[in-house]
Amino acid sequence: MRSVSGRVAVVRAPEDAPALVARLRARGLDPVVVPAVSRVLDPAAIGAVLGRPHDVLLLTSRAAVRALAACAPASLPPRVACVGPASARAARDLLGVADPVLPDTATGQALIDALHLDARARVLWVRGAEVTPDTVTALDATGARVTHAIAYRMVATPDAAAAARHAAGPLDLAVLTSPALARAWSALDDTLPPALRQPRAVCIGPTTGRAAEAAGLDVRGVAQPHDLDTLADLAAAICKLLVEG
Repeated sequence: MRSVSGRVAVVRAPEDAPALVARLRARGLDPVVVPAVSRVLDPAAIGAVLGRPHDVLLLTSRAAVRALAACAPASLPPRVACVGPASARAARDLLGVADPVLPDTATGQALIDALHLDARARVLWVRGAEVTPDTVTALDATGARVTHAIAYRMVATPDAAAAARHAAGPLDLAVLTSPALARAWSALDDTLPPALRQPRAVCIGPTTGRAAEAAGLDVRGVAQPHDLDTLADLAAAICKLLVEG
């Protein structure tokens, strides 16, 4: 594919970047990986609750799936729910979950609505330390008994600013895949020299989009459906408009 021109910041943990980088390059873009955060796993937090009885397993990120898979659970609750296509694919590949509950829209509210929980439900939520308020609010409203397994934390990466500063030129767009990354990019962008600052962004889903806007970023589009291929298509389309405009 011929280049549409466009240098884009891929704001992801280093281990998550290659799949998105490959998709962006295939669409003629020049991705620059900016590791604004890194992921610190806590397998012990999962191991401490795996033996308890639960009716539903709630997975709201691919990272949560990977953290759970690393514990090699002997069995899973009878119902497994994933927030979006990426976490569902990871659950199939790493946990052998053939048919997870999957909402039409990749948001926490939609996921909880799809489960139809009540006060009798025992829910195991494997998640990161930082979660979006809509998921917590929706889950609390069901009255379900929830066990929180904090499987990982995202921590700032000290060399992220250096990576952005040495990007060999200004960036046209940031590509964001989670609320935490949106906030991390906004904070990092504020520290960069004016020539390298780039508040324009595209986001993988509405929750990330809202977080990016709340952090002061200029959201140019949200992928629909919420997957990496559509996100890369969107980034290419926005960059083409920027070049032509």
